[in-house]
Amino acid sequence: MTQLLRCLLAFLLALAPATYSHADLISSNETDRAQVQWKKLFQQVFTWNLKAQLKAQGYSDSEIATRYEKSTYFTDQEFFQVYQQVTQAPTTLKAIELREQLMSKRDSFLKASNLKATAKLNWNRSAASDLVKDLEGKSQTAQAQRDFREGLNYLDTEIGKEVFATLSDTLMVVIPGFGSHTMKDYSYSELVKMANSYYGRPLDRPREEIQGTDQVKYEDPVTFYSRNQKPLGFDVVHPMGYELGNSMGYNSDVAEQLAKWINRLPGDYSKKKLIFVGYSKGTPIAHHLVQEHEDIRKRTKAIFTIGGVTQGAVPAQSGLNMIMEAVGADNQDELIAKLKQGQEDFLKMAGPYLSQAAGFALSLADSPGVQKLLGSLGVDISAMVGDLQNFIHTQQMLEVFKGVYDMTPYTRVKWMLQNLNNKELDQEDLTVFNLSILTNVQDFLAPGGYDEFGPVLPPQVVPQFTEKGIKWTQFSLDNIFLHATSLGAFEEVPGGLFDTQVAWLDTKSFVLDQRPLSHSLSSKEMDDLNRELGQTINPNTPRSQLIAKQSLEGLNFVDLGETRGTHWDIAFNQVYKPPKNVKEYYEHFFPRDAYYRSLLETYAVYVQLGKGGR
Repeated sequence: MTQLLRCLLAFLLALAPATYSHADLISSNETDRAQVQWKKLFQQVFTWNLKAQLKAQGYSDSEIATRYEKSTYFTDQEFFQVYQQVTQAPTTLKAIELREQLMSKRDSFLKASNLKATAKLNWNRSAASDLVKDLEGKSQTAQAQRDFREGLNYLDTEIGKEVFATLSDTLMVVIPGFGSHTMKDYSYSELVKMANSYYGRPLDRPREEIQGTDQVKYEDPVTFYSRNQKPLGFDVVHPMGYELGNSMGYNSDVAEQLAKWINRLPGDYSKKKLIFVGYSKGTPIAHHLVQEHEDIRKRTKAIFTIGGVTQGAVPAQSGLNMIMEAVGADNQDELIAKLKQGQEDFLKMAGPYLSQAAGFALSLADSPGVQKLLGSLGVDISAMVGDLQNFIHTQQMLEVFKGVYDMTPYTRVKWMLQNLNNKELDQEDLTVFNLSILTNVQDFLAPGGYDEFGPVLPPQVVPQFTEKGIKWTQFSLDNIFLHATSLGAFEEVPGGLFDTQVAWLDTKSFVLDQRPLSHSLSSKEMDDLNRELGQTINPNTPRSQLIAKQSLEGLNFVDLGETRGTHWDIAFNQVYKPPKNVKEYYEHFFPRDAYYRSLLETYAVYVQLGKGGR
């Protein structure tokens, strides 16, 4: 399947009519950790790294302030409090204004130079004292800016060395999202290449194109990770291609494949503790991996969910509702049963409804103007539509339906109620960190500021032409995809609180969320849930009260707050690129390098505090 076809397929699916502390839940024996405002700490560390990165790139103070505003959100309030206020606004405009008012209280971070306000404990006497002092001091020096400017590997910087030492017994595994097995480039590229460079491995894993297909064969991970030219300490690894299995399919199937991949790494990796970065659909895959594979579970210390499909994805539910109506399925299990049968009758019935759901996209394909534009990009639109029609009638489409089903709010809620407890797992000190993205629609539709005549800069989805053709640095093929797949869903998500792929609150851990189930499940879905679980659940009970506290002992949940951007900003430089002969192209705005460093530094402080002592 071609890259453009995968884009259009995602377009089809997404465009379809589509009483303890809640901010953090940390086990009682985690005294020091529980005294830290982790969201505030992460925001402060991110601010320092962002400033150092931008200064190194030559930005002025005023430009840094603007970029800072465009990349951050912060509020002292818990996410559900903000959600309640925003969703009670009488109009969409008022909701947007209120959201910005509540979440833009961040000036103090840009000006601050200490971490005193981020914890009730005395940092000077804590187990993390030395690391915190260096974060305060060294991250704000001219040397930190020079390190960025000269391209010094983060793990060779003074702070990076301390983080490396703290996490020397740890392996970070990046689990990318839906459709990632078809991608040829890393997600979180800066983070992965940092580790590859440190150990003297090639920045990108060697690969070989399989002629006549869109598949790629990657160098065996045992070979690649045996190239290390330094003793193994902290490392970051990233499975690629079909090492993930079919990332569009069932989470359990992907987790099974990923467990095998981890266990095939060179022998010295088997001794490492594990932390997972679960991006988007990678979040439920990480949860399944830990829950279903005991050998992996015993080694796992943390899961970072970044824009994660923690409690489901609204567009996935909308698409399946439409298909269930089309084929006469009463519930999602009945739909999946029909999918498993692989009946041609089902495919014949579902195909036209998929085409109907994508009516807007397919009508565009008939536009002479669109055909001319795509033709200038080297795209044969008639072949593309033909490929799509063929794809609808293949086994791959069945796998996609299964994967989408696994991302619905109903499925994720049922899984949490069944599995998010520690009675049987006997897990020790596992922490789930939530990092969320929230899209400001104004940023999304038109970059830059506004004056009395409208946007200062043109939208990134409108090509600007010069004598040499399209100005690719201002034209984003990625953002065309994001606009197409998310504009309808913005209408479905309460308050427009969305990151272009996942609703804001659905990226939070179930036990931190005060919403009742009735906020995202229909009365019919509640009946199905009660029947499947064999119990009666009050739809008006807050989620945070549905799992007994004693069942969560040994499990920690931490909300690291929000950043301002889109679902893809946080993970990618650029996914869809112009023709290969074009060297300069649009790059996503978000300062990912600074963000990833802040993630590592915040976790290093968390680990230090977990060691205890004064």
